[in-house]
Amino acid sequence: MIEFRRRRARTALIAGALAAVLGVATPAYAAPGDSEQSEASSQSSQSESTSSAPEPACDNPPSAAQINPKVPWTVANYDPAQRLWPYSTGSGVTVAVVSTGVAPTQSQLAPQILTGYDFVRNTSEGMDDCIGQGTAIATVIAAQESDQTGFVGLAPDAKILPVRVAEKEQVVANTDEPLDPATIASGIEWATEQGARVIVVAEVSFVDDPALASAVHAAQSAGAVIVAPVGDDHPKDEPASLQPTPAERTPYPAAYEGVIGVGAMTSSGIRVPASQVGPYVDVLAPGEDVTAGAPSGGHQVYSGTAIASSFAAAAVTLLLAQPDTPWVPSGGLEKSLAVELRLRSTASPVSGHFAELGYGAGAVDPARALTDLTNSEAAASATPYEPPVLSEQELAQQKFAEDGESRALALTWGALGGLAAVVLGLSLLRRVRANKARVLSTPERVETERDQELQYVPGEQLFAPPAKPE
Repeated sequence: MIEFRRRRARTALIAGALAAVLGVATPAYAAPGDSEQSEASSQSSQSESTSSAPEPACDNPPSAAQINPKVPWTVANYDPAQRLWPYSTGSGVTVAVVSTGVAPTQSQLAPQILTGYDFVRNTSEGMDDCIGQGTAIATVIAAQESDQTGFVGLAPDAKILPVRVAEKEQVVANTDEPLDPATIASGIEWATEQGARVIVVAEVSFVDDPALASAVHAAQSAGAVIVAPVGDDHPKDEPASLQPTPAERTPYPAAYEGVIGVGAMTSSGIRVPASQVGPYVDVLAPGEDVTAGAPSGGHQVYSGTAIASSFAAAAVTLLLAQPDTPWVPSGGLEKSLAVELRLRSTASPVSGHFAELGYGAGAVDPARALTDLTNSEAAASATPYEPPVLSEQELAQQKFAEDGESRALALTWGALGGLAAVVLGLSLLRRVRANKARVLSTPERVETERDQELQYVPGEQLFAPPAKPE
């Protein structure tokens, strides 16, 4: 798989260099602050008699969603308060969400949102989300605790940098208006300039574009780790559904070297049928019936590899925020490869499909990534696992529970012993009654006379005719 990505990366970088020399690799949307964009804006302002505010992002703003008071299955499985936050909460890490925008009206997320950029409208906002994909991804990562719901982000102290590059989600190849990969490249470049340490690219390009490859390489060189979905375009009809996804549907940037490609799985650990199959799948994450924050507040249910990528991005965020991790290089492609290897070597096998292309290394497990001493495939963390320190009240509760378990166990064995004695007594009583209350005794042994010893009888006597009667 790594060799596959290296070939792709080398080809893309060579093509990007040639295109840059020839002057044809200009992104469709220039990053803010670019001299070309400034000149274009100046010319546009001169040609227009009056300036106006940017058009609203959404023709049909999303309606309000209900709050889900329960603990979603994803939060219950990862149990962040007990298994993750004692080691890392994502503090100090900025996560760029390159997708459909991030809505500031999501109350669980608002405190963590930074000022982003909207490449669809070319405005320094990036804080609108018409369909909810970007907002959902951001909440899985950094939603704050609330007494109204059991939903919470896995890395709540991380900051979210919204980068809006699309008006709708794109995770399949055959769309009416495919997203220009140069737009995604512009979003990655801008996020890198803002110092994002984790970049989630939730939109999928099915074209190996030189500008996109160059942006990915530049981000990795700057020390950013990129996480991307592998796409939802796996064939549904047999026998194609049993084979790797066709090559023309190769997802980018997930297929580039060092990019963590994420597939989608169900709550039972089965690959979602639409989740693509290929060497670009590094790990799986929840991608069906996932509860996450809605753009207008409340919660909605999401599915697909895009929402799955948010769980892997949260795991990367926790790792980069964890102190004492000498196994993480300071920057460059080596850093991305080390983090990818860490996630792969600590992933949990799912449903017996550990080695299949559609399952990668297994299900991403942030707790194991933070605490496990890994095998020779990845360097071990300098900080071995230590259970979290408990307060005096928690220790007293734990001792009370242990004493209660001991008492319950003793009572159980006592009850079983008493029951066995009762059963044995009833059995003996039935036998006595069956014998009319007589004491059972062994009959006396009667000595019998031994048989006489055999005597020899001659043959003529034995076969002689009987004597005549007198």
